[in-house]
Amino acid sequence: MDSPLNSAHQFARRAEAMLKSGNFEGAIQCHASASELILEAMTQTSSNYALESMNLQHRHHIKKMDLIQEKCNKIEKYNSKRISKGDNCANKECQTDNIEANIRDALFDVTDSPLQLQNEVYQSLAETDTLLNILENRCSSLTGTSGLPTSLAQRPRLNYNKHPKDSQTIIEELNIHNKLLRSHVEQMVNEIEQLKKEKNTLSHNLQASKENNLTCDISEGHFFQEDFYDLPPLEMPTLDPLFFQDETKETAENLPCEKLDALTLK
Repeated sequence: MDSPLNSAHQFARRAEAMLKSGNFEGAIQCHASASELILEAMTQTSSNYALESMNLQHRHHIKKMDLIQEKCNKIEKYNSKRISKGDNCANKECQTDNIEANIRDALFDVTDSPLQLQNEVYQSLAETDTLLNILENRCSSLTGTSGLPTSLAQRPRLNYNKHPKDSQTIIEELNIHNKLLRSHVEQMVNEIEQLKKEKNTLSHNLQASKENNLTCDISEGHFFQEDFYDLPPLEMPTLDPLFFQDETKETAENLPCEKLDALTLK
């Protein structure tokens, strides 16, 4: 019988497979089961390192569930808008199947790789430029002019590999790509704000640490060697022996006779 931790890992792999296949509800349930199994495994060990590792795994599965649910809500909202507009044309749906599949994969990719996010942004920009170029060429063939400013109309042409589509489909795809770009930009802004907060926190902690060290040095009376100046060596005074003889004579002359006789007898 597998341990709860091994079963949790199996549910995690199953959730990733369901996420790639488009079964989002199943992926959420697998992550929920994995999180419950990890909690069960935490009750069977007393190692601090193991508990910390399993706690991080549990938080990871909870975060995955929230992200997938959030993206599900966005897809449902988008589909409800399309239905409300009466877009029930089978041909248009067939033409936009590929682009919607790509958008769905991008929306439900919950990895946090900055390089992957950058590639998605560039890919969305390329798709948008391709669709705009199709509209520009179609407008040029109908009116003889692109209707764009000279600086844009004279730019180098790029080679695009796109199947012919009607204007309505192209506009829908442009809206999808614009929403995707907006989502990427919002994600980048959130990451930048988080990095700013972390930077401010680290700066505050560093400043507090410096002030704490300075206070400890002053309170403990620590001094640095640079605070002391170099003093010249002491010189012994030179005394004349005659000085002591003169002092002895003066003392004897000032003594009374009784004391002087006592000193003489001694």
